Amino acid sequence: MLSNITSAGLFRLRGASMEPSLCDGDLLLVIKRHGVPRRGRIVTIRMPDGAGPSWQVKRVVGLPGDNLRFEDGLLFINGTPHREHYLQGLPAYLGLDRTSFDIGDDSYFVLGDNRAHSVDSRSFGTIDGAQIAGVVAARLWPPFRLS
Repeated sequence: MLSNITSAGLFRLRGASMEPSLCDGDLLLVIKRHGVPRRGRIVTIRMPDGAGPSWQVKRVVGLPGDNLRFEDGLLFINGTPHREHYLQGLPAYLGLDRTSFDIGDDSYFVLGDNRAHSVDSRSFGTIDGAQIAGVVAARLWPPFRLS
């Protein structure tokens, strides 16, 4: 729905944390929106000083009020197994064996798809909704990728 769009911008991804979904050097169209991002959406986030690069791209996994549990290589959201098809076979649980998180009000749990090469909520904790700058709407370049 276009009525929620306030503006759009371009973002050049740096690093391997979102592979295989997005790769180093990809040019992304980011839509700045009002409202709450949905689970599974890829977002750009503003990081607090000293928490790594000032801008990062991550996937929203946990929403306000959720309980996340990682057990035996699976993600459970509020007690229900959640299939992470976007990982395309990469392990879901690196650094999270049998770990659980309760997500507070206006907080989000974000992860990189490439868990072995991602600094994310596992290390810096949840982020506030105000830190979410926009939602990745499309990869503009390259327009396709041969795998």
